[in-house]
Amino acid sequence: MSLTGTMSITRSADGVTLTPDGWSHSGTPDAYGYVSVLGGGLYMPVSSPGLPRVHFADPGEGLWWVGAAFGEPVAEALRSAVGDDGDGDAPPAVVADVALTPAGASACRAAAGAWLHRWWPAANPGIPALDVPLLEIELALNAWQAEVCLGNTVIAEALLSRNLPRLTALYASIDWSVAPERLPAHGRTIGLAARAALEVCDPSRADLGELRALHAKATDSLWEHALDAWGGEAWSAAAAELRAPVALAAGSSGTDEHRTIADWALLSPRSVAGRDGDVRWSETMDPDGNAVVGVVVDAGTSPRGALWARVLHPGDDEPAAVIHLTREGSAYRGTSEPIALASGTRVEVFDPMFDRGPRTDGTAAARALRTRVLRAIDDRLAAAGRPFDADEPASPFLAELAARGALP
Repeated sequence: MSLTGTMSITRSADGVTLTPDGWSHSGTPDAYGYVSVLGGGLYMPVSSPGLPRVHFADPGEGLWWVGAAFGEPVAEALRSAVGDDGDGDAPPAVVADVALTPAGASACRAAAGAWLHRWWPAANPGIPALDVPLLEIELALNAWQAEVCLGNTVIAEALLSRNLPRLTALYASIDWSVAPERLPAHGRTIGLAARAALEVCDPSRADLGELRALHAKATDSLWEHALDAWGGEAWSAAAAELRAPVALAAGSSGTDEHRTIADWALLSPRSVAGRDGDVRWSETMDPDGNAVVGVVVDAGTSPRGALWARVLHPGDDEPAAVIHLTREGSAYRGTSEPIALASGTRVEVFDPMFDRGPRTDGTAAARALRTRVLRAIDDRLAAAGRPFDADEPASPFLAELAARGALP
């Protein structure tokens, strides 16, 4: 059963926005999953799933797919909001009884999957490990099914290509000759993911041959009609921009060693350990009265090859030093050149891939962010006890079921 509700369509100087009734989610990036769609972006609430919010910077592009995702009444309201030529003005409109189509549901699941990919932390006593390849396979399928909304299959191709061996093993583990009612609940998802891979992956890849042979054998079996029906239902698919903020360490100088937490807004949570004091920095004075700053960051379950750290003085716009942190075993380590230290000096750890410049709100904001993310994951794990339904936007992902030990 898909999500339904009422949406308002409003125009402003920066575009047109489709907002569901009751939308009250904060503007913090951890509050919703995001996927780039033709003409703008789609925001899917994660903790309390409902209809998504869509903002169009280019509403004319949105006219290509809004009807296919939300129904023709929403498309008509969008046309009125932008004017017949795409440039006019119109008063706000309200559309009741909006129901997501299969394409819209897939776009919402792509946004939710992007949130999981971005925010799920390293395994710890309270949070199980996330099976990232399994998540990426399902996320790629959602993107492939939502191509009409996203406008391309770039992400589907990238994620399926790098997880092709895992997808092939999953496909091979399913007995495709059994009666439909005996197929495991996740079989349809794996079957469609295989069809997506055969469509979007480079056909010259040698390792695609095994999946192609398995798929051909399955379609020659009693499952030929069922697989073809699934493919007919699937919307050919698409690409999501997986953006990820990165890690912050904040502390004040004055002792030999300072401990703080990595800020998940500045790096992938899985790249660091995710426990209190997972960032440590210290200063060693040289004969000239300058300090060499050393930084150690505990690595997580999906570590990067390296991270970086900024040494920041209060009131300075530019860092006093930028330190390259090389991963050595279970930690990232690095030291600065000799620099002057000041009262209130702090250190930020970040991943250049996600960096947006120095943070100004310190450790309290990092702790608040971590609390919100962990609460949202706890809520999703609790909901993972529900039956799996790949067509339902609010249904758990296979990787969440696996984390809970409930993979069907």
